[in-house]
Amino acid sequence: MYNLNLNPALTPIRPFNYCDKLNLLILDLKNEIMGIRIEILELQAQLHDAPPPPKEDIIQQIKELRELLRIKNIELAKLKEKYEPCLTMDQVLIP
Repeated sequence: MYNLNLNPALTPIRPFNYCDKLNLLILDLKNEIMGIRIEILELQAQLHDAPPPPKEDIIQQIKELRELLRIKNIELAKLKEKYEPCLTMDQVLIP
């Protein structure tokens, strides 16, 4: 299956599988969520310095971002449910 003439340090231990893909999707979604949270914090900081008319726009943006954050958290929970049956390599290799 593997070419034994290759450097063993560069030979993959196992193929990239479904659980790995799910784990990467979860990490990507967590990064998106953190980005949204940072945007919300930046908008809240702007809100304190803004004059009255733009405040309404900023508040609306914050509401939209919070709704997006809620949706992303639901997606994350669904992905984590799919990931539960997956075994990590530590669970496989370490009894």
